[in-house]
Amino acid sequence: MMDMHCHLDLYTNPQYVAKRCKDENIYVLSVTTTPKAWYGTSSLAKDCPRIRTALGLHPQLAHERWQELELFDSLLNQTRYVGEIGLDGGKEFKAHWKTQLKVFRHILRSSTKSGGKILSIHSRMSANAVLDELSQVNDNLPILHWFSGTKQQLKRSIEMGCYFSVGPAMLSSKKGYELV
Repeated sequence: MMDMHCHLDLYTNPQYVAKRCKDENIYVLSVTTTPKAWYGTSSLAKDCPRIRTALGLHPQLAHERWQELELFDSLLNQTRYVGEIGLDGGKEFKAHWKTQLKVFRHILRSSTKSGGKILSIHSRMSANAVLDELSQVNDNLPILHWFSGTKQQLKRSIEMGCYFSVGPAMLSSKKGYELV
């Protein structure tokens, strides 16, 4: 089994979850929401060879934590994985769109400059903008998390070489099921 988008550090007992993943040979991409969270999250996986920790700055937190981009850059060479990153076009985050875009562009450029990374990308209500930004950089492997775009956006994503992480919650909606 493989989980390509897990917020391991947000579980009530993340040590227990990490141990279960290890015991059951589950591969996990453990994403973070801020660069500061990377230290603690990566320490959860130190004895779990199948858990990889991704360095992230979640778009819903970008306006509050953009100052951590310097820390992000200093940690980037310690991992092949970046996430959760991206854009969120939901109405509650529209006021912070410019900051989200700056942060996302910075992370994409930094990831490309460092030789390319595996990216776990949030694209809620922002698929076109995310794809536009991805089209400007090379050498990264994008994985669109819980993709909820249109069929046209799905086609464009596939043509661009994107992968997708799909979970049970996504499959429980008619639209999510149809996209898969």
